[in-house]
Amino acid sequence: MSSLSTTQLQRAREFISTLGAYKYDSLAKLLSEGFTHRFLPVSLNGMGMPVRNTQEFLDHLKEVRLAIEEFNVSCEYSTIYLLMR
Repeated sequence: MSSLSTTQLQRAREFISTLGAYKYDSLAKLLSEGFTHRFLPVSLNGMGMPVRNTQEFLDHLKEVRLAIEEFNVSCEYSTIYLLMR
């Protein structure tokens, strides 16, 4: 595996771990300058969801967290499991 691939995998694992632990301040540090979050699929026009910058994305995660009882993320298979309240 190239060093770029290793670095990307390391960052992906750190992102997933931080997201799953609800560490929003730490998560903000992992996002690049100019980060944006888009709701997909594009074919559905993002289902009316706005494009969010870093702070808007973190605020959105905090709001969504109120509706989620459990949030398990696995880096090996890139699976996300949500149990809604």
